[in-house]
Amino acid sequence: MSTADPSLSQTDLRRLEKLASVAGRTPRAMLKFVLRDGFAETERVVRAVRAGRADVAAGRTRTHAAVMGEAAAMLSGHAKSRKAACIGRRPPRASSSAASLILPRTACRARNSSEVA
Repeated sequence: MSTADPSLSQTDLRRLEKLASVAGRTPRAMLKFVLRDGFAETERVVRAVRAGRADVAAGRTRTHAAVMGEAAAMLSGHAKSRKAACIGRRPPRASSSAASLILPRTACRARNSSEVA
């Protein structure tokens, strides 16, 4: 099976060369993406990557570890407040209904909501 060489117009060839220059790659390397995704999508991706790199260089981003640490602290604080809300409350009486299978945390939440009403 022979491979076909794609033929580009002069306009498309200049567009490919400009795209490759902006992306910091060779036209041959960019051609693979252009053939797969088209010029418009490849140009959009290159712009997005350049914008992301500019954000990193300008310090407008946070590390994955920092975001995960904040999320863990937020979840931990929420869990502590839920636990504190349930301390000292009597668990619901056991019955033969399906309600007796509810986890204690859920039972505390249900008990709290019934006390408010």
